[in-house]
Amino acid sequence: MELELIRRALHELSEADSLDDLRAVLGRLFSGLGIAQYAFVRVDSAVLGASPLLVSNHHACWQQLYRSRYQCIDPFLHHARCSALPFLWRDVSVRASCCAADAAFLACTRCHGVATSRSAWIPVHVRGEQLALRNISPAVWNGRGA
Repeated sequence: MELELIRRALHELSEADSLDDLRAVLGRLFSGLGIAQYAFVRVDSAVLGASPLLVSNHHACWQQLYRSRYQCIDPFLHHARCSALPFLWRDVSVRASCCAADAAFLACTRCHGVATSRSAWIPVHVRGEQLALRNISPAVWNGRGA
């Protein structure tokens, strides 16, 4: 069943014509896989200061805050720039909570319902110093709460 869901989603993604189509396909795919929250962030370092591409099912308010205030100080993006390995959000948040700006970012994510303690990031480094990340938060993460 999951393989069929993934196969169908890959086909639909190849035919997506807009970000709304992409959001709809990803929403169906991740919902079917038991993933409650997701985000895809692509950062183009060649265009400094431009907002990253953000495709997510997080609240619109959080997405706007992220674009306007937090994209430049996101401790998870900083971590992903230094590592190509997937990582858990909670592992970075322990280190990030020492810095006032990072602690404020973490507090804001929690206020907006982002499941930080259950999230995993998968960084993708591509030529030209571009970075893309996939963030997922399963509905249940090994029995641990948010």
